[in-house]
Amino acid sequence: VKFSIENITKVTWKGGLFEAVELTDKHRVAIGSFLKAYEEITFDDLVPKKGRGLVLNFAGPPGVGKTLAADAISEKLEKPLYTIRAGDRTRDTYIDERGGDYASVIDATLSKALAVAACWNAIVLIDEADIFLHKRSIGDLSRSAVVAVFLHHLEYYQGILILTTNRITTYDPAVKSRIQLTLNFKNLSESGRRALWEKFMEKAREKAQERAQEKAQEKTRERAPERAPENESKSPYPKLGPPSRSITKLPYNGREIKNTVQLAQLLAISQKKDLEWEHVRSIVKSHKDRNAIFDWSR
Repeated sequence: VKFSIENITKVTWKGGLFEAVELTDKHRVAIGSFLKAYEEITFDDLVPKKGRGLVLNFAGPPGVGKTLAADAISEKLEKPLYTIRAGDRTRDTYIDERGGDYASVIDATLSKALAVAACWNAIVLIDEADIFLHKRSIGDLSRSAVVAVFLHHLEYYQGILILTTNRITTYDPAVKSRIQLTLNFKNLSESGRRALWEKFMEKAREKAQERAQEKAQEKTRERAPERAPENESKSPYPKLGPPSRSITKLPYNGREIKNTVQLAQLLAISQKKDLEWEHVRSIVKSHKDRNAIFDWSR
């Protein structure tokens, strides 16, 4: 077997992401304690190779940081994150809720994914894992078969497995007993939203300035290719003030805040201006009328 290794580089881990991600102190301490215990102690079931894994369940509405928390754990432990998304047919690892006997499809998908993850020593994230955790019933044999298949893989997986859920009401007792830690992520508070607005805005502005510096250096090289590019840098953006309450009081989740900042950045670029809160307000205003055609020239 031959592999192309031309573009392989050493992984640069973001060690500070776990401390930077928006988590309550209680959640941060709980996750940190479980990870430390897992790294130091190997638990075993009465059956060999059974019950050695660490299973975490992050529950809560969309956009409150569940997936980002999984990313942060991956960076903290310096392990790759292998993601399986329910219903995502664009990947090899998808789980579909179609009717009929699809338990065998799920069995094959999980077997392949977990085997690859074990080879990579990766953390596995199963996003929107609700279909695996619902309580089994005699009246829904197809769903019960899916839960049984998942339970089997859960019992024998020896790594870290993170499940995110957002609409589950009743856990299957057998599956629940295999989850060592369940954390409930609540909707963002206004202070939490403010922190995310500021974080995404500062990151977008930093990226924009980096691109501006790269373009300036390219122009310098084009004008005088024989000269080494000087380290000329654009003066830093003026410090961005805090967002107004008209922005922070909006009941946006983290994903909506990120998307709004991305649109605001596009608007600023189209106007050849630096990203400011006025661009965010323009995008927010356009959101209020979903049928409106946004005027990018304003």
